[in-house]
Amino acid sequence: MAELLETPEWLNYHHLRHFWMIARHRSITRAAAALKVSPSTLSEQLGELEGWLGQPLFERRGRALHLSSAGQLALQHADTIFETGRELMASFRRPAHGPQRVLRLGAVGPLSKNLQFDFIQPLLTGDGTRVVVVAGPLDELARQLQEHRLDLVLSNIPLRADQERNVFNHLLGEVPVFLVGGRPLKRSHPRFPFFLRGQPLFLPSHQSHVRADFDLILAKAGIEPDIRAEVDDMALLRLLALSGEGLALVSKIVVERELESRAIKFMLRVPSLVERYYALTAAPHPSGNGAWRSPERGLPPERHAPLPDGWGAGRAGLSRCAPRAPPPGVAPGKTALPGRRPRSRRSRVRPRGR
Repeated sequence: MAELLETPEWLNYHHLRHFWMIARHRSITRAAAALKVSPSTLSEQLGELEGWLGQPLFERRGRALHLSSAGQLALQHADTIFETGRELMASFRRPAHGPQRVLRLGAVGPLSKNLQFDFIQPLLTGDGTRVVVVAGPLDELARQLQEHRLDLVLSNIPLRADQERNVFNHLLGEVPVFLVGGRPLKRSHPRFPFFLRGQPLFLPSHQSHVRADFDLILAKAGIEPDIRAEVDDMALLRLLALSGEGLALVSKIVVERELESRAIKFMLRVPSLVERYYALTAAPHPSGNGAWRSPERGLPPERHAPLPDGWGAGRAGLSRCAPRAPPPGVAPGKTALPGRRPRSRRSRVRPRGR
């Protein structure tokens, strides 16, 4: 702290805010109107900030302003700085109800939006809580978690102990995985997975553990898959399934709403294949100001550790994330479509003549 006080150079936050407004409006003229200053004044202050940083923050392409690589980096920091400032002001402007609690949640990019919604929705019931959601790759979110810029990260991949020593895995639950399609399927073979030979497939990328397990199933059966698309984004994978041009490999929670509306025409559970979802947390800050108590270090991801304070409601919203027994009359590895009641075994067996 003493070194910071002795440092002669300080960032001009007034100029940084003006840059932030220009970046948001993509125009000096519009930003000047919003700030109620002249465009010439705003342009002069932007030039001073660029001179102090030593790099241009914008590039002109025709009449439009575009952020340079340095400008994109500066904007990321400015977003964090001014978000923190808003939180500070909100804390002092809510004396009657106490300070608002901000829960910063990271979500791995490919993660199902349905799962994110189910986790976040119970957290929004109280007036004293605000949830900030940031999407990104797992390694970047884990870094922000360790720096205590995030409180929790949702992921379908656990972190190994040798990857991040101070990050802990909390198993939220597991969901069965299905092959789904937007059209009824004419099987070339009665048994799974042999009817997939020559069948167009839409699969998650190799970053997914589900993909690796599915590839192993096909390899053991001697099937060379006809892969038409490999997709990280679950929303896009769902749309490809609904197109009817092939079968998509997804967890049930990805297509839950489509199942309710009966938009899915083919659905088959992949035997013994599940997708697990985790909440990642970091060790408390050394200052002791952490908002939670971390679980025992080295906790295996298979154990259901208690989530940090404030996040238990999110886990409650994911009560569906658990393997379910198949409905009566449906053999393991098969699932009846919504709204169709499976026939009993008695109705399928012809009585023998005496």
